[in-house]
Amino acid sequence: CPGLTAWQALAKLPRLHGEALLITGAGSNVGRFAVQLALRQGARVFASASHRHHGWLMQLGVQGVADYREHDWLAQLQAANGGEPFEGIIDLVSSQQAETLLTALGYYGHMVTVLGRIASNPQPPFSHCHSLHEIALGAQHAFGTDRQWSRLVAAGVAMMAQMASGELGLPPLVIGDFEALPALLYRLKREGQGEKFLVRVA
Repeated sequence: CPGLTAWQALAKLPRLHGEALLITGAGSNVGRFAVQLALRQGARVFASASHRHHGWLMQLGVQGVADYREHDWLAQLQAANGGEPFEGIIDLVSSQQAETLLTALGYYGHMVTVLGRIASNPQPPFSHCHSLHEIALGAQHAFGTDRQWSRLVAAGVAMMAQMASGELGLPPLVIGDFEALPALLYRLKREGQGEKFLVRVA
C-alpha cells in the first residue's frame, strides 16, 4: 500500500530524470518508497524528515535533507538545490503545508499531495502555471477502470520483484510478542526509525 501510493504520486510527474524533486515527510513508509523510486528514475531528490532518518536517506542518495522542525528547513533545501526552484514536490504531511510550499515550485511545476488536497490554487492565473495533483490509492476501488487496475497490478508485481531482489529496500521489521505491544507502540510513536512492527499472536 505505501509502495503503490508512492508509485501513483511519481506517476503524476511528467519529468523526473535530472530534475529537482522535494519529498516532505520522507521518513514515512510512503516517503521511503517515493525516495527510492524517484532516485531510480534519475531525479535529484531533496527531503524533509526527522533528524533520525537523515542517515539512511543520505545513504540512499538524497542530495539534501533537512529537519522539518527547524524554522528554515525549506531554505536549507533550496540552498542545497543551488537556490533553484523545484520541478516537483510530493507532500506527505498535509494540504496546509503543501499550499505553503507552492512558492518553492518553479514555472510549470507539479505539486502532489497525499494527505489532503489543495482546494484551489492560490497563485494568480497565467503566472506560475502550477499543476496540482492528489493521490488516494483507495479511491481506485470506486473509480478505477479495468485498464487502470491492470497498470496498478503490473506496477505492484514489478515492485515486489524489486523488493525480492533487494533493488528496492524495505523498512526494517521489528517482531515482538503480543505482551510487548504497548512498548512497541510507544517505540513507534516516540522513537521510530521507519520500522514496520509485527506482533506474534498465539
